[in-house]
Amino acid sequence: MEQQHAASQKAMPLSARDLEDRNLRLQLFLVRQLVLRLYSDRHGDDAPRLVREHLESMRESVHEGNLHPAEHAMLLDETAEALAEVGEHLELLQAGAL
Repeated sequence: MEQQHAASQKAMPLSARDLEDRNLRLQLFLVRQLVLRLYSDRHGDDAPRLVREHLESMRESVHEGNLHPAEHAMLLDETAEALAEVGEHLELLQAGAL
């Protein structure tokens, strides 16, 4: 069953939208790495604390606005996921893995 699914996925060509999404994800990854490297270089051991403080202020800004409760919940989930990824990247960067 999994082999059939994998085979059908291989047969599907990439769309222009797929390429745009990949390009945006790659750009975001590169910008995130550059910013985190700058924070690490400039602030050393204080970088994780400073990044967490800045991320917390961004997290608070998500609560603003007049969104439908379902949209607000989705936005909170997406924001939490993105902020968690930044924290993980910073930890990896400081460990010398990236």
